[in-house]
Amino acid sequence: MFGGLIPPPVPFFPGNVINASTFEQFLGLPSLIVLSLVGLLLAVTNIRVLEIFDMETERRIEAMEQQQILAAERDRITRELHDGAIQTVFTAGLLVESARKLASPESPVATRLEKAVAVLNDAIRDLRRNLGELKSAPSGEPLATALRRLAEVSSLRSLVEVSLELDLADSASLSPRHSAHFAEWAEVELRQEISSC
Repeated sequence: MFGGLIPPPVPFFPGNVINASTFEQFLGLPSLIVLSLVGLLLAVTNIRVLEIFDMETERRIEAMEQQQILAAERDRITRELHDGAIQTVFTAGLLVESARKLASPESPVATRLEKAVAVLNDAIRDLRRNLGELKSAPSGEPLATALRRLAEVSSLRSLVEVSLELDLADSASLSPRHSAHFAEWAEVELRQEISSC
């Protein structure tokens, strides 16, 4: 555009007033040198803009990688708490519950054991709430897989024999959120069934 504003001398306006010879007389430099300097300035500016764009892209990619690492770590901690801490607390609750059933209903031991069961149930509820806050997103695990995994939890199998019979095709699925809710509901039902034994 700048080069088009400085044409060779022509016999009509504005080329007869603003042209390469009048420009050279005014600045004392040939117009080609000025145009080359303007071109160089534009090239350097474009290069700097691209460098800034690259830096911003790298920063965003790094932020996404950090979010992915944090999500994976949250998922790992969630699994460990669910498969470890909650199962252990629940097993302890079942053992205390069975001891309470053996104690005389009116004895102070039965009262203390009943309070211990209530405290353990509160701990499980708190752990579940904290797990819900840690979860980054539903895992997308198929329902049949989640139920099979639940049936194989060692702390539950140590108290009773768990057998799972599914009349469900492996391809059948719920949404990830519904699948997770159903698996949690099945776990609660299984725990209540075990505690009533």
